Amino acid sequence: MKSKLTLFILFTLILSSCATYTISEARDIIDYPENKVLSPTKISTIEENKEKLERAKREAEEEKERIERESRVNEYPESYSSITLPFYYNPVKNNSCDTIGDTFSAILIPLGDERIEDEALLAVKNSVSDIDSSIIALTGSYSNRSRLSKLFGEDAVTVEGGTIIFKDSLIKDMESDRFTLSLTPEHELSILIMDQKPLLPDGGDRDELISLVDTLEDRDIEDVVEYISQEGNDIKLFFLSSYAPSSSDWTDWTEYDYRKDHAFMISDILSDLKWQDAFDAMRFSSETESGVTRRNGEVEERMDYIWSKGLIVSSSYTLPLEMTDFSAVVATFIIP
Repeated sequence: MKSKLTLFILFTLILSSCATYTISEARDIIDYPENKVLSPTKISTIEENKEKLERAKREAEEEKERIERESRVNEYPESYSSITLPFYYNPVKNNSCDTIGDTFSAILIPLGDERIEDEALLAVKNSVSDIDSSIIALTGSYSNRSRLSKLFGEDAVTVEGGTIIFKDSLIKDMESDRFTLSLTPEHELSILIMDQKPLLPDGGDRDELISLVDTLEDRDIEDVVEYISQEGNDIKLFFLSSYAPSSSDWTDWTEYDYRKDHAFMISDILSDLKWQDAFDAMRFSSETESGVTRRNGEVEERMDYIWSKGLIVSSSYTLPLEMTDFSAVVATFIIP
C-alpha cells in the first residue's frame, strides 16, 4: 500500500514538472500577431466608410468645378440675339473698391451702328488710352461695343442701352437696363445708359429736321423721364446718345449758320429734374466751345452726353476718336 502511494506522489510530481516546463517554454516560442487595426467587419460600418470616401471625392470634384467656373471668362456671344441681359464680361473679375477715393473719371464713347473695322477700333482705344478712367460707356452697335470691350480687356456689363466698362469697383446690383457699382465701401453709383440711335443728316431743310426731332422727343419723353426717375442711389450717371441736340447748343450766336434759338425737350427736362450736363457745366460758352461729338459733312452736333446727379463735375471735355467721325466725352467727378 505504501509503495502505491509513493508511486502516485512521484507520478504527480513528474506531471507537475512537465506542465510547468511546457508553458514557460511555450511562451518564448509563440508567434503573437502584430497589434493591427483590423478592417471593420460590420456591414453598416463598411457602408459608412464607403459613403465618406464617395462624399469626399464628390466634394473635391465640386471644388474643382467651382474654381474652373470662377476662373472662366464669360465670353460675348457672337450675336446680340444670343445675349441675356444684363451680361457680365469678366476677364478681370474685379474684387476691390478701395482705390478710387473721392474722385473718378468717366468716358462716353459713341460708336454708331455702322460696322467699325478692327483697325479703327484699335485706334479708338488708343485715343483714350492715356486717360485714367474708372468707367467707360459705349453706345452703338453690339458688334462694335463687344469688340472694343474685348480690346480694353476690363470687366464690362452690357445692358439694354449699351456697355459699361469698369475697374477699381465692384458690381453691387445688375438689372436689364441699369446696374450699380460700389466705388468705395461708403459710396455706390447707379449707372444708366440710353442709345437713341442718333443719325445726322448731311443737310436738308432745317425747320423740317427740327420738327422731326420735336416729334420724336414728344413721343419718347415719358419713357426717358420714367427711366431716369426710378429709385436708386443718391449719386448717378446717365450716359445718353440722343437724336436731340441740347438747348444750350442751339443759339443764334454760334458759328453754325443752320442753328437758331430753339428749346429741345429732353435736355430741358433733364435740367429741370436737377440732372447736370457735365460738358455744358464746365465750358466757358456754347459759342466758343461747341463740344461736337458727331459729324456728317457740314453738320456737326453734340449728341452724346454724360449727365450726373449727386456729384460735383470738376472737368469735362470732348476728345476726337481717331479714324472715326466721333468724339468721346470725358468728365471727372468729385463724390461729395
